[in-house]
Amino acid sequence: MTKMLKVSAVAFAIFLLALVAFAQGKDVNGRWTTTLERDQQSMTLKMDLKVSGNSVTGTIDVAPDVTAEIQNGKLEHDQLAFDITAPEHGHTKSIHFTGDVGDDTIMLKNESHGKQGRTMTFRRIKD
Repeated sequence: MTKMLKVSAVAFAIFLLALVAFAQGKDVNGRWTTTLERDQQSMTLKMDLKVSGNSVTGTIDVAPDVTAEIQNGKLEHDQLAFDITAPEHGHTKSIHFTGDVGDDTIMLKNESHGKQGRTMTFRRIKD
């Protein structure tokens, strides 16, 4: 009987570890890239993410040679959300991003001044 309890306890512990790992969502740590097309020109943007618990920090390119710090970043299951402050015509604007995390992709949508922006698909940069 004692041996069966030990086996059950070990199996339960493994189940709990798997449940915790699943609840944390996908691993988004690392570097990501996307290419945007506009007016017959393409622009490559990069994003660097760091996750601690469900808090996300890092940077994202908003234009060539312009990088913004990620603020209020959160990862819950496979949903990513964060804000940035970006330059706009001599001022700054706040942009809110939300996205779905896949294995090697993040589909991000953004919103600023109450208007929906672009949808971008970032792909993981493999080292």
